[in-house]
Amino acid sequence: MRKIILTLTFVLTTLVAFGSKSYLQIRDIEPKLENVTIDGIPLSYADKFKSYTVINEPAFDDFFKSTAKLDAITEISNLLVIEFNNKLAKDGTTDKELYDHIDAAYYAFKKELSGLDNLKNTGVELTQSATKVKITKKMEAVKGVSQAVSNLNNISNTAPKIVEEMKKIVGIVE
Repeated sequence: MRKIILTLTFVLTTLVAFGSKSYLQIRDIEPKLENVTIDGIPLSYADKFKSYTVINEPAFDDFFKSTAKLDAITEISNLLVIEFNNKLAKDGTTDKELYDHIDAAYYAFKKELSGLDNLKNTGVELTQSATKVKITKKMEAVKGVSQAVSNLNNISNTAPKIVEEMKKIVGIVE
């Protein structure tokens, strides 16, 4: 009995120490994009579109999820722009459904981007406090924040170009 309890304790400690993954589906990112297809493959085909770390520390988990959501909408927006440009180059035209998807993605992307600076600041704060979390969660906290901050920096560099492309495609003037 004691051996079983020690084994269970080890397994549970290991699971907590390394955190777990949770996943965003397309409908979690932007419900209007559930029917999007890229190269004939529906994005909703992937039940687990974007993963993020969960360490059961609310501030960290919220940060990881928000960063994953922004990363996912950035990826989707970029894929839609590429799909548009490929169809235009191949056929000389595109369809209304693709315009509608780009329009929906544009507004979702802009909404998520509005929180980019706040997420970056939160990342800095969490980087400093990651060493203060429970020892069993420290490694995942530090690794997760580091990866999320890296993703945010990449988004900062790529987002302006994607937004401009999307604005041109759907004719948005701001």
